[in-house]
Amino acid sequence: MDVAGKVELSGETSGEGVRPELSKARRISQHVLQVASIGFGCIVISLALTSYLTNMGLNDILRWVEQFFGVGFISIFLALLGLGTVALYNVHRQQNVGFWFEVGQQSSNGISTLALTFTLLGISLGIGTLSGQSLTPDNVQSIIGELTRQFSMAFMTTVVGLPTATLLRALLAIRYSALLSRSNEGLQGNADMNINTVAWGDALSTQKQPAQQTQIT
Repeated sequence: MDVAGKVELSGETSGEGVRPELSKARRISQHVLQVASIGFGCIVISLALTSYLTNMGLNDILRWVEQFFGVGFISIFLALLGLGTVALYNVHRQQNVGFWFEVGQQSSNGISTLALTFTLLGISLGIGTLSGQSLTPDNVQSIIGELTRQFSMAFMTTVVGLPTATLLRALLAIRYSALLSRSNEGLQGNADMNINTVAWGDALSTQKQPAQQTQIT
């Protein structure tokens, strides 16, 4: 009996030590799944909307996106956008608001930095392509085509990245300000209630004092 009791106690203590780690791993996996699902949903909706507006097939759209943006920019951009969307969702649900607001702000800053970085990268690659070759009547068309492709990638990343970052940052700030104003109104209401309660108690005490004095006299 003693041995069994010791085994049960040791099992319970070890389980208690494991549960926080499992819950933390579960929360991390849930956030990863949220980022993946939201990112996949955004991709599907964007592709469907682009196909409807441009009358282009899926292969043509993917080829155009790869040509103007590149695989590296698209991958990092979607990861940051998914993380920012999860942060906005958690702020909207009032779950650890301060932490997720900061995560969303940093994701927005990351998108802005990514867009400007790839803009400078495209310009640098275009200038490098132009300066590394000698211009002749035979290769001038190919050099201009390569230069145009690099510059198009440079400016398209800015056109897409900066408005997306601004929109995400604005939505986070508006929702966070709404939550702050609501909490401040609640605190002000509680303070007014406390003041009214104190004033009502003082009024009752002042009314009781003359009655007591008349009884004494």
